[in-house]
Amino acid sequence: GEAARDITFEDFRWSDQERIVANCLVLYREFGAEVPASTVPIVFAAMNRYLTHAHDCARHGHSHR
Repeated sequence: GEAARDITFEDFRWSDQERIVANCLVLYREFGAEVPASTVPIVFAAMNRYLTHAHDCARHGHSHR
């Protein structure tokens, strides 16, 4: 979650930005990080939290970070 929020999309057009959460999770695992086991519902819940946070930030006029 936190790593995904550190990534900005200012220079990119990515329609489903919340997917960065799942991508970060996969990369952390591939690089050998100790990551808690995740099921599809857990990953989707994290993606939803990311998206909700991004929308809240946008409403208040600041970056999603």
